[in-house]
Amino acid sequence: MGLGGSLLMKDGPGSLLHHIGILFNSGTLGEQSDRQLLDQFASGDRGMSELAFTVLVKRHGPMVFRACRAIVRDPTAAEDAFQATFLILARKSPRLWVRDSIAPWLLSVARRVASDRRVADARRLLREHRAAGSERIDDPPSDDDRDAIVREELARLPDGYRMAVILCDLEGMTQEQAARHLGWPAGTVRSRLARGRERLRDRLTRRGIAPMVALTAPSPTMETFLESLITATVRAALRSGSGPAITGPAIV
Repeated sequence: MGLGGSLLMKDGPGSLLHHIGILFNSGTLGEQSDRQLLDQFASGDRGMSELAFTVLVKRHGPMVFRACRAIVRDPTAAEDAFQATFLILARKSPRLWVRDSIAPWLLSVARRVASDRRVADARRLLREHRAAGSERIDDPPSDDDRDAIVREELARLPDGYRMAVILCDLEGMTQEQAARHLGWPAGTVRSRLARGRERLRDRLTRRGIAPMVALTAPSPTMETFLESLITATVRAALRSGSGPAITGPAIV
């Protein structure tokens, strides 16, 4: 019997049949909810864990990177904050309660991580300026500051409105896709999206910012740029002992 035949006779972990099964299952992972993907990530099967976490990072990565980049101006620091956000997700996934989408939680974590990084960088720069004999650090307003204000106001929207705006305006889903993802009627997504946009527009106008200035779907260029970062992040999550090593309770 040839090598191919011997592999096909085995169906345990690492076998050809096992990996074919993983590849077959991965075709449906993109249709699963975030909660289902988190369950797959914590399943104990390294192959399925990697696939499930990859889908999660690809699904929400562009939004997370934009949130980090809005707060942290240095691209390298933004990449570090991006990776740290998903490593926190990997570590805390067994204890998270996820009803619909993990996007609002990820956005909150990304903003906190990036803000902490920005404060740390500012303190470092202050020490360097003091050592050089100057304590003033010029920090003029920028598009990044404007983007951060948009996300600050977005976080203040009611959950239903915020969810619709995040999925449709930040993650680029159609209203029909968002409805399927959330398990809501299409009319509910349509009305909540309209009301969420209206409230956000009013709040941004009061703060002197052009409405929806930063709520644009990721461009193909950004998605291409993020591919290597996504791959590195998934590998880091698995190396950290998350995923297959997690044996905590299922997400409900």
